Amino acid sequence: MESPSKGYLDVGHLELGGTIQSHSSKFIPSDKAEFNRNMLSRNKIISVCLLLLVITLSGCSRINSAQGWSGILVDDDRLILASMDGHIMVLDKNTGKHMWEPDLMRVKEKDEKKRAAYGLPAVSNGILFVGVYSGKIQAVEVDTGRTVETEV
Repeated sequence: MESPSKGYLDVGHLELGGTIQSHSSKFIPSDKAEFNRNMLSRNKIISVCLLLLVITLSGCSRINSAQGWSGILVDDDRLILASMDGHIMVLDKNTGKHMWEPDLMRVKEKDEKKRAAYGLPAVSNGILFVGVYSGKIQAVEVDTGRTVETEV
């Protein structure tokens, strides 16, 4: 009797009229099966990563986007925040109360789309500096929120 071809498993014999019939069935060698399982796992991982990428990038769209903050600066007893819609806020670090009147200061920029604050605010010599989308830097007194005219 001939041995089955490579990749086939001899699964039984049947004798009919004095002749031996051999039946073979295709099987996957264990190393190939392991390879297929690894590929399936790899494909699942890639699919999950792509899904996360799409979700992350969709969060960057401006459709129905929530207000965001560019970052928080802790300066002495103050928390300083600048929002993506152009608001600057200073809170007391211990109580959370607003330190300015009015509570928020709006970045001085005519075009509303260019008011967004980017990067962390910075404080030097009592002046708060906030970089905005238009490429300008907004300067305000950190204690009062009053705009400071300055050349940068």
